[in-house]
Amino acid sequence: MLPTAPDPSGRQPGLGYIRQIQILAIMTFIQGALLSLMGIVCIAYAFLLANMQAMMPPAERARMQAQSGPMFEVMGWVTGGVGAVVLIIAMLHIVAGYRSLKYRGRIFTMVVWLSGLLASITCYCAPTSIGLVIWGMIVFLNPAVARAFELAEAGETRAQIENKFY
Repeated sequence: MLPTAPDPSGRQPGLGYIRQIQILAIMTFIQGALLSLMGIVCIAYAFLLANMQAMMPPAERARMQAQSGPMFEVMGWVTGGVGAVVLIIAMLHIVAGYRSLKYRGRIFTMVVWLSGLLASITCYCAPTSIGLVIWGMIVFLNPAVARAFELAEAGETRAQIENKFY
């Protein structure tokens, strides 16, 4: 790559990365919505599992209790726990998306994306979560993006920040 002369107006390179922050913030919102759906489904399934034997006829209930013991109850608690964790991660994604739109919480957002990989245990959001982590880390670890978040913390608006980059 050929060296270029510095911009006479003092602008820095990196506007392409800066413009991706808004797209990533929206994608983080969408990931949060998808994870919320999965968390709600897991919790609903947990209630179904916990009450499975109560919905069976008495003879079948006695046979299932003798064969499986408390398996349905344990699976209900496990599934409910997974659902609760996924819901917490979903709420964190929504908060991180909002903060990213305001150029706030760069490190927080990256940690939330990495925690989203925990929700991959459900397999439902694994592809989008992995893609968001890879794309997000490439953008958010860029020095121009780090500088943009610093400028926002100093009180500059989105337009002022974007005007400092080319």
